[in-house]
Amino acid sequence: MQRHDEPILSPRNGRFILFPIHYVQLWTMYKESVANFWTPEDINLSVDRYHWIEMLTSRERRYYSIVFSVLSGSYGIVTDNIASRLSREVHIPEARSFYAFQIAMQNIHGETYSRILHTLIRSEDHRSRLLNSILSIQSIRAKAAWSIRWTTDTRSSFATRLVAFASTNTVFFSSASASLYLLKKRRLMPGVTACNDLVYRDSGLHTHFACVLHDHLRVKATPSEIRLIVYEAVNLEKASNRELLHDSILGLDAMSMNMFVEYFANKLMYMLRQPPLYTNARNPVRPLCYTVSYALIVRIVRFYEYVPSIPLARLR
Repeated sequence: MQRHDEPILSPRNGRFILFPIHYVQLWTMYKESVANFWTPEDINLSVDRYHWIEMLTSRERRYYSIVFSVLSGSYGIVTDNIASRLSREVHIPEARSFYAFQIAMQNIHGETYSRILHTLIRSEDHRSRLLNSILSIQSIRAKAAWSIRWTTDTRSSFATRLVAFASTNTVFFSSASASLYLLKKRRLMPGVTACNDLVYRDSGLHTHFACVLHDHLRVKATPSEIRLIVYEAVNLEKASNRELLHDSILGLDAMSMNMFVEYFANKLMYMLRQPPLYTNARNPVRPLCYTVSYALIVRIVRFYEYVPSIPLARLR
């Protein structure tokens, strides 16, 4: 099928007048994204540095230093994917509106994690060495290369690249989300964990939007393509956990974290209307998995009261 045969990709449907709304579900998701707006200044990190120094072990600080360094840079890859490819290829204003606002929110996520890194690690030399060191971690480089490959791919269909984007946005951030939730479980670093709640609420909506947009395509990614893409992403995330989690962090080791990644991948498969990829996947830590996986399927199950609703005034 040619690009002009896909309504959402056809320049003939590039309406410059927004109303009337033709894709109501996509527009509703855009409006929800706008309603969820927050800024880095809404996160209060005044207690977090004390917890960082006094309540975490040196091994835990090393691990979370890598997590925050990776998060502060990873959102640039996601933003580039949207700005350079997806938002240019869709021609319906409902989707373009969502992507434009998603780019803004991705920038906010990246800035917030950069602020966290600067708050916790005040030595510029230490931060510089840390950011340079993560480039030498093979598993992190492999994940970045995989994401960039899909961003620059000129032969794959829009549908398959949309699935790859959803995998990047979910599977590649699942372990970081789980590890940060462990801090919340121990009542540590309230600013960081509040940020994590907000970011993954946003990410859940971004992923669901990608899956709904995929539903609107006449020619979708095949089941085998979807399984291969998600499977590749899971294997890369597992490799990262094996490389970074040599020992247990706050009670969670690489094996348990990888079980969680599989469980999380199955949630993505569900949103893409596919059978589970891992038949034996289970929640290694049920409260942890339920909370984070819920952020992914929030728009489907419509169980909004479970998502942390944090008034901006309380975060200041």
